[in-house]
Amino acid sequence: MEADQMVNLLRRIRHDYGNDLQVIMGYIDLGKPEQAREYIHSIVEQHLRERLLFESMPAEAALYFYQQALLCGDLGVILRYKNWQMDSHAVFEQKQEPYQSLKRLAEEAAWRLDEDPCIYASITAKDGKGQVVFSGHVLGREVLVQIEE
Repeated sequence: MEADQMVNLLRRIRHDYGNDLQVIMGYIDLGKPEQAREYIHSIVEQHLRERLLFESMPAEAALYFYQQALLCGDLGVILRYKNWQMDSHAVFEQKQEPYQSLKRLAEEAAWRLDEDPCIYASITAKDGKGQVVFSGHVLGREVLVQIEE
């Protein structure tokens, strides 16, 4: 990841962090401490999932897939990595996956955003070929995407 990409990623993280603090403060100001507590718990759970990602992949791959999850958030979904097994993440980075596939699914209206917005991705790659299997209630089915260089 280049320095300018890293700076943009850090800006995004800081922006999201500020938004989270504003939501918590809003709940407190409205006298809703239980909602604030629930929101904080959801943030802690998210951070635990992110920690698992960063601890189980090489640094460059972890940063890449973290950035992809943030981009997918802009599509209105929460991308959660279910499992991964890969010899390299290069094919995903080259094709900007899994974001591009989720973007296509969004354009096809392949999900119902009134439902739980979580989409789970199982990622595998070997010898320059990869695949992502998307699942989740919002999709209503599994979606297999083959990725090749």
